[in-house]
Amino acid sequence: MKKNGWKFLIGLLVVGGVFVALWQFGLFESFSEGQGFTAFTEDGKYDYTGKNVEATLNAYNIYTAAAINPKVYLYEEKPDNWGNGRVDVEDGYISSYQLASGTYVIAEEPGTYYARAVLNGYYDEFFEIVIPASGEVTLNDFNQADGNIEKIKMYDIETLSVSDVDLGITENASSDTTFIKYMNAVVDDDEAFKLDEVKFQEDATYSFATDTDGDGVYDEGVNKIKVVIDGQTFVPFDVASSIDEFSGDNEAVLNYDHLYEQNEAVNIKFEVTADATYSTTGDADEKLGDGEDILDSVILVDAAGNTATFDVSG
Repeated sequence: MKKNGWKFLIGLLVVGGVFVALWQFGLFESFSEGQGFTAFTEDGKYDYTGKNVEATLNAYNIYTAAAINPKVYLYEEKPDNWGNGRVDVEDGYISSYQLASGTYVIAEEPGTYYARAVLNGYYDEFFEIVIPASGEVTLNDFNQADGNIEKIKMYDIETLSVSDVDLGITENASSDTTFIKYMNAVVDDDEAFKLDEVKFQEDATYSFATDTDGDGVYDEGVNKIKVVIDGQTFVPFDVASSIDEFSGDNEAVLNYDHLYEQNEAVNIKFEVTADATYSTTGDADEKLGDGEDILDSVILVDAAGNTATFDVSG
């Protein structure tokens, strides 16, 4: 063979070797897909840096598994009020996606994103989405295979049905008497109640936290109020211990973050102790009377800002 022929044959072998290398490592594939040559990470994985990597969002009712269509807001930085469904969607989100038929395919560059799913009648869901920076397959194959699926499980909001509490005072008494009563409310099927805080408001007329004549016996005869919510004790008023959470704005607030799932009961126990009782009402008589509103409003505030209100009376 002539010298030039050998050079031509060697050239073909070199070009063929490069082609085989490109094919073997997926570089030819990615190049042919119009993505340019794919870079590799130090551990030999395909590098997705700077590219749009897909993630599939699937949303459904946590109890019924029915597909639902929230709007999802995406943030690069965690918002100041992250996790608080009682505040409006905060500015600064980089993208928003409206799901249809319970799904949506997003495309973002690699990184960790903070997402908030919002749907009327459901509690907002807060979660993180991690878009991978590398993978075992080409980006095209990863996207086509729905390699990153985020399941958004949301709770349908229960409109809690509550009832007023009557301590049941029926007779006169001149010594310390403690009355114990309960308020129970059961969550319906396929719904949930996310309790966020409880507000206890003093009645404007029968102000139990006022000692008008300064003799140490308060106007409505109450010397202690104790509340137990599913095992957690809160004492907003106790004369002997100098506790008065109602001073200033006539309101005591208990922060109580708790999820009540379907068919679970919200159990609230009230223990009210009075120096003396009276079978009828009487303002500022230093006796707890029948029918007197001690707590004009007990307000259960849920994670969406909805309220359920009842009162506690003698």
